[in-house]
Order: sequence, then structure tokens, then C-alpha cells
Amino acid sequence: MKALARKKRAAVTSIATRQKCEVDRMICLYCDEPILQGEHFGSVNGGRDRVHDECLIRMTLGSAAHQLGECLCCGGTRGDPPGATRRQAARLAKETFNLLRGETPLKLGSSIE
Repeated sequence: MKALARKKRAAVTSIATRQKCEVDRMICLYCDEPILQGEHFGSVNGGRDRVHDECLIRMTLGSAAHQLGECLCCGGTRGDPPGATRRQAARLAKETFNLLRGETPLKLGSSIE
């Protein structure tokens, strides 16, 4: 599982340039929320568009349920949490990705905000 996560991380970092936001005027291509000063983001589409780090992971690797093999396309029944915004679902996808990499513990019942 960790080898697969390393391959996925390489795919994520190869399509984006990771930066730290210096101004508050950028809008995320995925969630349509502002990228605030101090937040990390990636540049995609030849540098034309910006996405939050977590949104880039969600766009590239899929939902938390997909990463765990529990989504509809994997024969499961789960999707993004009901009522979650695109950004909240992206944060959960990033947390799941980090858990699968053994980097950050996923706390059961933790907030996705």
C-alpha cells in the first residue's frame, strides 16, 4: 500500500508546482474558494490555474472513498460525505492520502473542516 501511495505522490507533484500564497486574489479551480495568504497551492494547466493542495490531491487521486476502494467505481457504495463542500471533501481526501502514506493519523470522527 505504501508503494502505491509513493507512486501516487510522484504523480501529484509532477503535474503541479507547489507554492505558498502571497496575495489573497486567487480562486481555486476545483472548489471555487479563495486561496488565502499563507495557504499552499499548486499551479496546473501550464500555470494558468491554481488549486489548493488538498484540491489537487482530490482531483488527482479521487475521493477518500475512492482511495480506500469503497466508492461506486470500485464496487462500493460510499462517496463524499453528505453535505460536505468540495473543499471539505478535498481535505478528507488529503487526510486519507496522508494516512495511507503513514504520515498523519486519521482520527475517527474528526471534523473535515
